[in-house]
Parts: sequence; structure tokens; C-alpha cells
Amino acid sequence: LRAFVTGRNGTLENTLAYWRAIAAEFHRVRPRLLLVVDVMDGGMPPPEQMLAFIQAMEGENLQGTRIAYVEDKYEVLPKAELVGIFALERGYEVQVFNDEECAERWLRYGNG
Repeated sequence: LRAFVTGRNGTLENTLAYWRAIAAEFHRVRPRLLLVVDVMDGGMPPPEQMLAFIQAMEGENLQGTRIAYVEDKYEVLPKAELVGIFALERGYEVQVFNDEECAERWLRYGNG
């Protein structure tokens, strides 16, 4: 499944809303892999809300799914990577990328 997210972000509520929509579609179509391409304006919620985001997503049953997250803004990458670390600690198989091709390769072929 490829989710392409656009619009305005920057709040925990917006982030939860689009991830819950992705999770609903994921469970509807039941793919093996999930690629999320984020081209939203406004950045991510503040770092202190990132752990709350991961905890709130635990009920969406995405743990164990290979998830590649592509962030197109270099200045946002450190926050996205922090979220990825929190997710890994809670059983998610996730990797953050700034390039969609690399993300697709990781999804298909593994940790290389």
C-alpha cells in the first residue's frame, strides 16, 4: 500500500487523523507492506508529543508490518527519525527515508 499524504500538519491531532486513515485503509486492503510518502506542509508535532503519538497508534494493529516512511523535508528528518525509534521500541518494523526509491527498495529486499 502506498499512502501519499498532503495538506497541512504540525499538530498531534492531524498526525493521528491521517495515520488512522492509513491504518483503516491498510486493514481494508490487507497489503504486506506500507509506504507512506509525506509531502505535508507545517512539519511534525513537537518532539515531546511524538511518544504520545506512538502510544495512541498502538491500537491500530500495525506492529509487525514493514513500514517505510518518506519525509521530503530535510529539516524534519530528525523528528521523523525520533518517531521511528519510538516505534521500533514498541514492535513496529519501520524505517525513515528521504528518498522514495530507497524506501521501496528497503520494503522489498530488507535491511540493506
